[in-house]
Amino acid sequence: MAVHASGQFRRWGGGISIRALDHQFYKEQLFQAAAAISVNKIRIGGRIGYGLVDISNYGHTQTMMLDIGVASVLTETLHWGVCIQNAGFAKLGPDGEPLPQRLQVGFCLDFDTLIFAAELNKETDFEVDYALGAMFQPFHLLSLRVGVGTVPSRLAAGFTLHLFKVDFDYAYVTTAGLAAMHQFAVQFNF
Repeated sequence: MAVHASGQFRRWGGGISIRALDHQFYKEQLFQAAAAISVNKIRIGGRIGYGLVDISNYGHTQTMMLDIGVASVLTETLHWGVCIQNAGFAKLGPDGEPLPQRLQVGFCLDFDTLIFAAELNKETDFEVDYALGAMFQPFHLLSLRVGVGTVPSRLAAGFTLHLFKVDFDYAYVTTAGLAAMHQFAVQFNF
């Protein structure tokens, strides 16, 4: 479950987020705040977070995290972005085990009611993950999404209901080696 609040003022945007993941073997709570500035067709942003993690047969701990990213509008329909997650080299647990860093690079083709996205993810000590997705907005109140990824192998489908300045998200996610998950989120837009 996740709750987000975001807003923008002139060239600045920002948001806060609370996210909880509760799986049989893995539990995670994240509290995050983000800010970004838009200059011409480039957006530069960062996110700081505080995370609590509990892994079965491993223990629990907390840490601070820092992510940074840049996005650009290349053409009217083609957009590009890059993000470094854990840019602050966060560590986990009493032994100070480093959390993995992740580099994400993505492109999307935005045709107003239909969006196609491709993403490449490289996490420390893991193979490159390739992901593809699409979103269709048949009318203003509803967005439909579907996506696939390679590492781990996964398939997701979901929808968003846009009601006034509140978005209600639902997704069904299947991941190789884990039970299927239902994900819910609420976003408040100011």
